[in-house]
Amino acid sequence: MFKVEANLKEIATRQLTQRRARKEGEARRPVTTVNCKALHGLQFRATVEGHSFISDEGDEAGGHDAGPAPLRYFLAGIMMCHQVWCVKSSAVADVQLDRLQGEISGLSRSVSNLGSSIGTAIAGTILVAGLADANRSYGIAMIVLAVIGLLGLGATVLLPKGEPQPATDAPAPKAEQPT
Repeated sequence: MFKVEANLKEIATRQLTQRRARKEGEARRPVTTVNCKALHGLQFRATVEGHSFISDEGDEAGGHDAGPAPLRYFLAGIMMCHQVWCVKSSAVADVQLDRLQGEISGLSRSVSNLGSSIGTAIAGTILVAGLADANRSYGIAMIVLAVIGLLGLGATVLLPKGEPQPATDAPAPKAEQPT
C-alpha cells in the first residue's frame, strides 16, 4: 500500500493558497542553487539543498559509469516532479492512492539535443538577467533568447537539403589485384 503522510493535504493546500495569493512583483519562489564540481573526466558531483549526487557517462561514452548520465537525471527529475504533484493533488482531493508508478523514455540523441537546448536557454537567460534592471531582467532575457532562437531557426533553413555529394575530382579507389 502506498503511504502518504497525514499532513500532506494541509501542506499542499497551504502551498496552493500561497501561490494564488501572491501579489504583482512578489517573488514566486526562493532561488534554488546547485553547486557542481568536476571530479574526474566526465564525472561530476552536484550538491543541492544538502544532498549530493554523482553524474558520469557510461564506458562507451568516455566515462566510468560511476552514476547516471546527466540527462538520465533530467528525465528522472521530470518524472519525479510529475509524481510529486500527482500525490499532492490526490491528497488535496481526498483520493486514496494504492500505488503510483510511472515511466518516461527518451531517445538518447533527442534528449541530448533537448537538454543542450534547455541548458543553453537557461544559461542565456541567466547571463542576460544579470546585466539587466532587476525589475525587467527576466522579460529582457526571454526576448534575447527568442531572438537567438529565431536566428538559429533561420540558419537551419539555409542548410543544404539532402545528402552531400562526393567531390567529382576525387580519385576512384583502386581495384584489388588478384595475387
